[in-house]
Amino acid sequence: MTARRRAVRLLYLPTVLSWMVAVELAVRPIPLSRLSRLLGVPLDATPADVSSPPVQPPLSRWQAGQLRTLLPLAKRWPFAVGPCLRQALVAGHILRKHHPVLRLGVATNQGAVQAHAWVEVGGVVVGDAHGYLPLVNDGP
Repeated sequence: MTARRRAVRLLYLPTVLSWMVAVELAVRPIPLSRLSRLLGVPLDATPADVSSPPVQPPLSRWQAGQLRTLLPLAKRWPFAVGPCLRQALVAGHILRKHHPVLRLGVATNQGAVQAHAWVEVGGVVVGDAHGYLPLVNDGP
């Protein structure tokens, strides 16, 4: 990464870091469905709508910069093993004007079940959800 790119990323770091800290402090005492709604990224356990093609939302320069800053910060996040939930909540908050939804899913890896969280906007996965099956609520 060039020095200029590092300097530009520093512009986004205070905002992204403050949201990561806020989510970290809130994720345990506040129920996930409530916290996600407060952040503007409601938890969605309905089956994905496959009737319409996914649409990539247009991101502002500020949103794109924050998302690019969030990924390396979340990878180094020392307060949680597997910080994908925190990362998804912050990413959803960044994208809240595009009506994102929070998805939870599972996958098996060598017989062990692994959980994962990600954000979808208009049917487009933001981040990585490859190999994970979304948890859906088929009941009434």
